[in-house]
Amino acid sequence: MKNVAYHFSQSIIVRIVRLQGTLAPTRPGSIVVFDDKNSFKINLTSAEIGVGCDALQEVMNQHVFSAPDAPIKNVNDRSEE
Repeated sequence: MKNVAYHFSQSIIVRIVRLQGTLAPTRPGSIVVFDDKNSFKINLTSAEIGVGCDALQEVMNQHVFSAPDAPIKNVNDRSEE
């Protein structure tokens, strides 16, 4: 895969500069449907991706620090003055 905008969700989009790996269907015997992110898993060998600040903030708040007891909450990319 090369030069692709990959939409993990509506608010999380990454730019795949290059990606080497395989796509495996999530249901044995089915085919991979690129428009259905639930139809496959990506098994990475190597990759170079770019992610914007807004998308990174979303990943951090919704996935990395989303547990109720997480020691860090509401990460943002704006410096406080």
